[in-house]
Amino acid sequence: MRFEKQSDIRNEIGRKLTFVLKDPVTELSASCHYQFYEGTSVIKCWTVLDNAGSEPIGIEYVSSFALTGFGKEGLQDRDYTMRLHIPHNSWQSEVQWRNYRLPELGLSHIKDRQSKRIAISNAGSWSSAEYPNGVP
Repeated sequence: MRFEKQSDIRNEIGRKLTFVLKDPVTELSASCHYQFYEGTSVIKCWTVLDNAGSEPIGIEYVSSFALTGFGKEGLQDRDYTMRLHIPHNSWQSEVQWRNYRLPELGLSHIKDRQSKRIAISNAGSWSSAEYPNGVP
């Protein structure tokens, strides 16, 4: 896909960036949206696909957000300064927030390069359908 255009606007809740990418062969476009909320350090990210071509296209994967390099600054090592907050859900006990130091999740800072990842997803339409009541 190739970069086609971008927009940077202020809306009623903060700043919103949109990047549009397009495949010139299939005419598939991806609009990647990043909504920043005023007064918080929260980002909402989503991607919208549009097939403007004449043929159906199979989609295997769409990434909406990847964050890298966020723990490289500071006086202390990220093993001690960073925490990841994860909501654990189950039937009748949704959004039970727990926080973890990165080594507790297998993300110890041995080198600056890491192949380990944390992935949280859902396999149903209920918010409590998939994510377990334990560390991923």
